[in-house]
Amino acid sequence: MELTAAEPTGAGRARPPLAGRVQVADETGRVLEDVLVRLAGPRTRARRGP
Repeated sequence: MELTAAEPTGAGRARPPLAGRVQVADETGRVLEDVLVRLAGPRTRARRGP
């Protein structure tokens, strides 16, 4: 799993990660799935489709 970190705040505090990427591979190393998950904070509202 690989995390994409946010830039630190102006005061230098670390921010939580923005996204996580998961790659699933078989025993030969061939990638079967590559999934990118965007992480949302507790104050984020879900958007409805168009």
